[in-house]
Amino acid sequence: MTDPEVRSTPESVTLVRRLRSIPLAAILSAALVLAWIGYLVVAPVSVPPPPLQSPPAPTVDALPQLPDQMRVLLWRDVLGPDALTAFQAESDLEVTVERYNTFQDLLAIMDGDRLTHDLVLASGVGVPTMIERKLLQLLPIDQLPRASGLDPTVLKRAEIYDSGNAYSLPFFWGTVGLAFDRAKVAERLGPDVVVDSWSLLFDPVMARALSDCGIQVVDAPGGVFPIALTHLKLPHDSAAVEDTDAAVRLWESVRSSIAKFSTSDVVENLARGDVCVAMAASGDAYQAAVKARASGATHDIVYAVPSEGTVLWHVVAAIPTMAAHPEHAVRLMDYLMRPEVAARITNATGFISAVQDAGLYIKPEIKNDPALNPGVDNLANAVPEMAPGPAGAELRQKFWRLINTSSQQTPAPN
Repeated sequence: MTDPEVRSTPESVTLVRRLRSIPLAAILSAALVLAWIGYLVVAPVSVPPPPLQSPPAPTVDALPQLPDQMRVLLWRDVLGPDALTAFQAESDLEVTVERYNTFQDLLAIMDGDRLTHDLVLASGVGVPTMIERKLLQLLPIDQLPRASGLDPTVLKRAEIYDSGNAYSLPFFWGTVGLAFDRAKVAERLGPDVVVDSWSLLFDPVMARALSDCGIQVVDAPGGVFPIALTHLKLPHDSAAVEDTDAAVRLWESVRSSIAKFSTSDVVENLARGDVCVAMAASGDAYQAAVKARASGATHDIVYAVPSEGTVLWHVVAAIPTMAAHPEHAVRLMDYLMRPEVAARITNATGFISAVQDAGLYIKPEIKNDPALNPGVDNLANAVPEMAPGPAGAELRQKFWRLINTSSQQTPAPN
């Protein structure tokens, strides 16, 4: 029922029309500024907390650098559960591990002057920044004879991050795609549904139909924006405001159907059945399927690379300039390039090894799966994971915070 006190005037109608014509990016930018000004006006003056009664536990950077110790920075669990344990037993070195999930996490480590590890196994997208900041040392390639066994195609692809592979070597690679519960998706979209398009996520009708069983998206602007731009047939690396605005609008159209924006727990959530669709790395889908089977669950987790295109990522090894024991890093790199070791990691994680002879030992269920292990011909529509310039990255990060804020997310289904 209409409030009798409310009246439409020509001026109000004109104002509404003008507001509707303003791009979403401009509206969101203005909202951010106004919210920040409001906070500054009403925020109480912070009071320093009382001093701690006991010193905090030492961080990984505070650990003593003894001759038989080394520190490693890992992108997530890219080496699986056992590789470093086996290396420690063989080398008699004590390995301390720090993990990060996203490019933004890696930037925070760099900005905090904490890239003092002996070896970094990072997503390639961070390498250009590390090189630009002179945080990596040239690899002693003469001490790494097994590097000759790396796949030349993968080496060439990784040169987009590091010309000539002078500072880094690619060890593993994979794609970003759709991991989904086959039965739950068929139940909601029909038994004949074919999952081969990002429309499963970006079509509001399809996303709404799947929302009751849970949709999860990685919390990484560096991945979600190229995917959205690719789906829109726009340049995947565009930092233009109008293209970013278009990607934001696409995410806004399905935001209410997304239960969770998170990277670190996507494997567990898929395996438990807490979500039925996820934008995830290829290895995440494989690990979720393995965990689901091991737990006796009946749901079948499948991975698909959408036909419109996807993001191709690489995990590279590099030695920081401030490494205390670069000789230990060389030993670990040499160990990880053994074909049987590389294959054991791929068999545990689903991330494809760049070591050519590792294929002799990789499980057929991975090696023969064209989604997990696509050949060169199947990567024609894959775009490399790249970070935009500072201005573009800041714009993406700003709008992504507005999209993935918890107040905008729907509760995960039980």
